[in-house]
Amino acid sequence: MAADPLLPAEALANRFIQLSLAGSWGGPAQSPAVAQIQAEARTQAEALAPRLDWSVVLRQAAAERLAPLLYHTLRQSSLLPADVLAGWRQAYLSTAQWNVYLLHQLDEVVQRLKARNVPILALKGVALMATVYNQNLALRPLRDIDLLIRPAHLQVTLAVLDDLGYRPTGVEPQSGTAAAFESQLRLLKSGSLETVLEIHWSLFDSPYYQNRLSLDWVWENARAVELQGVALTIPGNEAHLLYLCAHLWLHHQGAGVLWLHDIAQVMAAGRDDIDWSQVLAQAQSLELVLPLKRVLPVVAAQYGVAPAAGVLRQLDRLQPSPTEAQAFAGLAAEHLPVASRFWTDLRGMPNWADRARFAWSNLMPSPAYMRFRYRIANSWLLPFYYPYRWLLGIRSALWKV
Repeated sequence: MAADPLLPAEALANRFIQLSLAGSWGGPAQSPAVAQIQAEARTQAEALAPRLDWSVVLRQAAAERLAPLLYHTLRQSSLLPADVLAGWRQAYLSTAQWNVYLLHQLDEVVQRLKARNVPILALKGVALMATVYNQNLALRPLRDIDLLIRPAHLQVTLAVLDDLGYRPTGVEPQSGTAAAFESQLRLLKSGSLETVLEIHWSLFDSPYYQNRLSLDWVWENARAVELQGVALTIPGNEAHLLYLCAHLWLHHQGAGVLWLHDIAQVMAAGRDDIDWSQVLAQAQSLELVLPLKRVLPVVAAQYGVAPAAGVLRQLDRLQPSPTEAQAFAGLAAEHLPVASRFWTDLRGMPNWADRARFAWSNLMPSPAYMRFRYRIANSWLLPFYYPYRWLLGIRSALWKV
């Protein structure tokens, strides 16, 4: 984790942030190895501090939503200028206040769904706050609440949430296509404060995985936790770690310091508790080998948190299936053209009937969808937007835009 003295301002700021965040790692049973990582990271961060352009550090921290974590880690040090410390303190307090509100909204949703016998799993930020962030609502900013349900419970879940005031933020291309070809719905509850829920019935936005990924293991290994008095069920360590790695690459192409930090935090806090043989076996079974290959070596090299001895060597020997490699190439590509994503999704479907329905819903969406998508003010313009939509798709295929 040595620092490069020739780094430009942006890279220097990112390196300082990365090293500083190592000081927030830990968990219920912090190991001596993690404590050593923290000590080394703090020493290197202190050496970088005099050379920083703090305006760049502030910009990078805000862009990555890291100010609360940095305040928590560095507030007792003498590294921060007073204005930086004050700004990050405000972000810390605001995050806590917002998350208290979201947790209240989540409790209401959980209770209503429980009354209808709908099991749910809390994912990502909420689950991480309950575990590796040690119940501290100020540390992990949340934009929304991610909940996983079983596909069979989608309609009753939407009915319950509709009663609570949650409405879809978009329009389906055609009736029923979201349930058939998507993995989630984004719902908004309006008011003086807006609450966003993302209801997942599959983990990844890809027909390839929606049709092949069995979530039985995820549900069978779920565990009960409590977050500030709210009873939740979350994935087990192994399932959540695998999901976080795959989500980072399949949905965000590996970009996102906060998400990478989440993974490092899970690995540091659960250093002696994660069953790595299960992680590797499920990665093969669920065709998620490549996300692990991309993420775990980065966490080990850049953050100093490695899996158990020998795991990286075993991972290096694992080979993805040809179908996973093909799907990954399409899903993890940066700036994937619309037409390329269309063909990737089309190939991922199990039969020609689904492909035909998917293609038709994309080529001839409903008038309601077209008005929503293209902000069509005059109805007489609607027919002209269909060829416009097709030409945009052809253009993306020919010019890769």
